[in-house]
Amino acid sequence: MAELDKRYALIWSHEEQFAYRLGQEVLDKPVVSVWMIILPVLLVHHMQRVSSYRNGVRAFARGILEHRQKALDKARQDVESGESRNCGFEEYFPSLEGVSERDRSLADKQVRIMQILQDHYRKLLKAGKESYQGLLEEVYSDREHYRGFLERLTAAEQELNRYLTAKVHTTEDSRAVVQRMETYCNELRRKELQRFFSSASALRC
Repeated sequence: MAELDKRYALIWSHEEQFAYRLGQEVLDKPVVSVWMIILPVLLVHHMQRVSSYRNGVRAFARGILEHRQKALDKARQDVESGESRNCGFEEYFPSLEGVSERDRSLADKQVRIMQILQDHYRKLLKAGKESYQGLLEEVYSDREHYRGFLERLTAAEQELNRYLTAKVHTTEDSRAVVQRMETYCNELRRKELQRFFSSASALRC
């Protein structure tokens, strides 16, 4: 169990770092101006904006991590029980009953992402290495297999995003945020692919 705890911690640490890096890229960070030296009152305002930015990054990361933690916890339960479940809507959202057709469609798309992650996490939790990169290398063996996972995950996320911008968040500002999030998410994954599998070619998106 101690080894499983260590692997769980490695995976969760990576997911937290990814979510925070993504939030830092997606949200606009306040820029220091020379006027803040000349007019100290502007520095006070800047510090307030910095505080708001940091709070925004934390809130953004929590939103990204919420469903990932559910998937990781389900994967851990699978490893502990020796099962390989493909959890659905009822398992992931047991408290949601009588939802509208639109909300159920939205939830189903989110569940698809969580199923992909649950399978990914389950494989990592079963691996025997002591670093996150080691876990990835044992499970995916080479860059093409890992890239295949990233592409499946990206496709499911983009399907959810297209639904959100068409049915829920339909303003231009919302679409711009989603596009920005996808762009930086893809960029971070390209960098991960190159870092974990150094000879990797760019991720096709």
